[in-house]
Amino acid sequence: MSLAATQIEKILAEVKEAAQGGIIFKVRQRAEDSLVLTIRTKSRPLRLLISASRNFPRIHFLSENPPADQTSPLLQSLRKRIVGGRLAQVRQQPGERIVTLEIHRREGDEEQIHTVVSELTGTHSNVVLADSESKVVACIRNFRGRRRTVAPGETYVPPPPVRAAPSGEEKEDELDAAAARLGSYNRAAEELYDRLEAQHAVQSRKSAFARSLRSQKTKAQRLVTNLQAKRETAKKAEQIRHQGELLKAHMGEMHKGMTEITIPDYAATDGCPARIELNPRLSPAENLERYFRRYRKAKTSAVGIDEQIAAAEEHIHQLEVIARKLAELTSLEELLQLEEQAAEEGLAPLRRERPARPRRRDPMAPTRFSSTDGMDLLVGRNKLQNDHLVLHLARGNDMWLHAQAVQGSHVVIRVPRGKSVPKETLLDAANLALHFSKGRKSGSGHVAYAQCKHVRKPKGSPPGYFTYSNNKSLHITLDPVRLERIFHTKR
Repeated sequence: MSLAATQIEKILAEVKEAAQGGIIFKVRQRAEDSLVLTIRTKSRPLRLLISASRNFPRIHFLSENPPADQTSPLLQSLRKRIVGGRLAQVRQQPGERIVTLEIHRREGDEEQIHTVVSELTGTHSNVVLADSESKVVACIRNFRGRRRTVAPGETYVPPPPVRAAPSGEEKEDELDAAAARLGSYNRAAEELYDRLEAQHAVQSRKSAFARSLRSQKTKAQRLVTNLQAKRETAKKAEQIRHQGELLKAHMGEMHKGMTEITIPDYAATDGCPARIELNPRLSPAENLERYFRRYRKAKTSAVGIDEQIAAAEEHIHQLEVIARKLAELTSLEELLQLEEQAAEEGLAPLRRERPARPRRRDPMAPTRFSSTDGMDLLVGRNKLQNDHLVLHLARGNDMWLHAQAVQGSHVVIRVPRGKSVPKETLLDAANLALHFSKGRKSGSGHVAYAQCKHVRKPKGSPPGYFTYSNNKSLHITLDPVRLERIFHTKR
């Protein structure tokens, strides 16, 4: 559910009154598509949620500080460019679900202006950071269409106006009623969307559980069908054995290449002969063995087959009972109880929510990325990491890169044995080497590269200092789109 333009207008009226003129104190990322801006005002700090969720795009204040431990290129850009800045203006495009926060921040003698544009337009929602020249610095989602492109380095163009924004009359009435009760449209929006997100979480989990039950039921039904077919084959076991005995008695009349044989059947009550199919590619002895082998297989498969069918049908019945209970429940507590019951009955694995263990990052560990071709890119972010990377982690066949004539990070491409470095991977690594160097401000420069076996550290040299030979170089112009894609692979 998206907010209607009229609803956004009511929420923003309160945001302007409370936060306009405040200082952006902190930016955090609550989810992959949601940001929280902490704004310091004269009275108190305020937390502004901007969500580009495809299901629940919105903007409003938060009453509590939510957990926010994710990161992204957009978050890094926001922290670098708007933290410490003043929220100079909050505006909405008339009749549209587009909100712009204009932020002024002084850097030296100059005042830099950046805008955070929230496109709260349903499945195509986005949050875009643009500079004073309307160039996109970063965004939650890159978008390329016929009318516009939203990507780092591109000029920001807002989405085309819609003919009629969704009215959301029922939700608008609900929002108005909640605002009257709570005294704030922001608090009303927070309450409404907390409930909607909780319902959505339950429904998503219910849907996943239902899919699991349907999948198990389909497998059980397929098993019953196969077992019934085996049972029908097993009923013919004596007939197959009898045909084998007849062939055994008439071996002299058979020869390779025959497709069938007609021989007297001593057991036939009507006196009619038996017509038995043969495999023309097999010899008489092989055809005889084929029939007795089919008899043994049919006889063996008949053992316990009725019990197996009964067990599979009972399993289907239990799955249907659980599915009916699942369709009726409405709360997360009921859902968890049903999942536990199903797990105890062996109908579903028990889902246990384990708290994530905080990982202790090794201070010497390099930052890791993945290239376009799936190769690992290791980046040392300081002199000690550079030493550790080249001296202890890099292998002779790996590729080493460094921006020429400037201080910067060492980058190593992990090259599997017997492989060479693809061109796109080399360009990815070269962009990283220039980006994490003092040549970044110029936007272009030369990057040297060589196999790690040709990189040497002179005895007694300071941390981060190396010499190299048998090297080549590339002239690189930083590619923001390429860098953003690489940053999304950070691990």
